[in-house]
Amino acid sequence: MTGKRLIISIMIIITLTPLPLLGAKNIVILKNGRKIIGEVTKTKEGYEIKIEGGTIVVAADDVLKITSFTDLQDELSKKLNAVKSNDARGYYLVACWAYDNGLLTEAEKILTEKALKLKPDYEDAKLLLKLIKIRLAEKKEKGQTTTTPSGPAGKPLKKPKIPLLTKEDIYRIRLVELKPDDKVVIRYRNKVLERFIKSMRGKDEFADPGFEKTFRTWPRIKQVWYILRNTSRFNTAIRDDILIETDPSVMRVFRTRIWPIIASTYGSPSCYGGVKGRDGLKLINGPSTNDQIIYTNFYILHKYERNGLKFINRDDPDMSLLLQYGLPPKIAKVPRPPYIKKNIFTGPDDPKYKLIKNWILSLHHPFLPPGYRVNYKLPGQSPTTKPILPTTNPATITP
Repeated sequence: MTGKRLIISIMIIITLTPLPLLGAKNIVILKNGRKIIGEVTKTKEGYEIKIEGGTIVVAADDVLKITSFTDLQDELSKKLNAVKSNDARGYYLVACWAYDNGLLTEAEKILTEKALKLKPDYEDAKLLLKLIKIRLAEKKEKGQTTTTPSGPAGKPLKKPKIPLLTKEDIYRIRLVELKPDDKVVIRYRNKVLERFIKSMRGKDEFADPGFEKTFRTWPRIKQVWYILRNTSRFNTAIRDDILIETDPSVMRVFRTRIWPIIASTYGSPSCYGGVKGRDGLKLINGPSTNDQIIYTNFYILHKYERNGLKFINRDDPDMSLLLQYGLPPKIAKVPRPPYIKKNIFTGPDDPKYKLIKNWILSLHHPFLPPGYRVNYKLPGQSPTTKPILPTTNPATITP
């Protein structure tokens, strides 16, 4: 075989064979924010990712980028070396970066051996560590083989399925909670940008022939905010085709800092995380990496009311049941149910209390129509559900 023919044969083999990318391990970052670590192979349909316990196939359109795992480790080392030895916050921020990039074990080690060693009462570091431990436990659990419990005649018992928000619901919540300085992945659908530009020609800034060209060069987050300011809240034909693929900042805080507090307290099996929940409130257990579970729990908390009081009160955050139920009974303005045994906060000055209150203050106010436009029946509620009246005089409760 001549040298030329050999080269042609090799090129044909390369073309027909799926190609592994960048070595043994890579991190595939999807447009929905999910990160998958494994051996990546490019195929005609997209990518095959070999992980512990099997292979995941993802479409090319769902992938935001692929990063070398080795490169991430090198980047982590550089970030750690740049932190001063007495800077607890610096180590915490590096741990956040490691967590965001799927380096859970490394993030855990930085928090326990660096940040919390320097500052044992560092509340943010404690919360991040709690979330990391939950994520690591979830990964460990997925890798274990479990026996399915059996019912009559050896048939496996079916777990009751709780409906979750759809992807479209999630897009709508993200759009409402979007802030002008958010760093998110935005995708346009059905030529929505062209449709908007066409509807604006000759109006306002678009009356200037040069503005359209300028508008097209803007970052997408700036374009989206211009569209939102110049369309009615009822113009769903435009807004429903603006797809926010990753968490806005307020939802990222909920996922990484607020939910771990809720999951470990109100989300326990003896409270609202039980099979049927309590008092018409049922929270859904599951991995915090699952968008549908996180956004469904957020929406449940947003919608739930008891005795006319909201679990998340955006007008008066201190009166949120989320906060009131966690206070010591002597200082709480709302009596908590008997199944909530322990105090979650020492008082309004508790760092966790302040964290949640500030997060509620950062939420937008979607109660004016059309709001989130989510059609979802809260789990745990039925036509026969009756509210339990307070155990103290209602006159003591601030509405």
